[in-house]
Amino acid sequence: MEYLDGVVLDDELDKLDQLPVDRSVDIFLQCCDALEHAHNKGIVHKDLKPSNIVLLREHDREDSVRIVDLVLRHS
Repeated sequence: MEYLDGVVLDDELDKLDQLPVDRSVDIFLQCCDALEHAHNKGIVHKDLKPSNIVLLREHDREDSVRIVDLVLRHS
């Protein structure tokens, strides 16, 4: 398991009350890309919520999204 040194989206929302639209869209699109990648690998997320989204500062980005608490889909 990877150690994530970032902030949970739920905490960020509590701190700021709301995010600017451009930041929100960037986070949303990264989540969509991550979920598409996971689904293509047979992994689903059954409880996606702000407390399962971690924001990291890396690669010169303010928010690099990691989704946590994933489960394998059983056939």
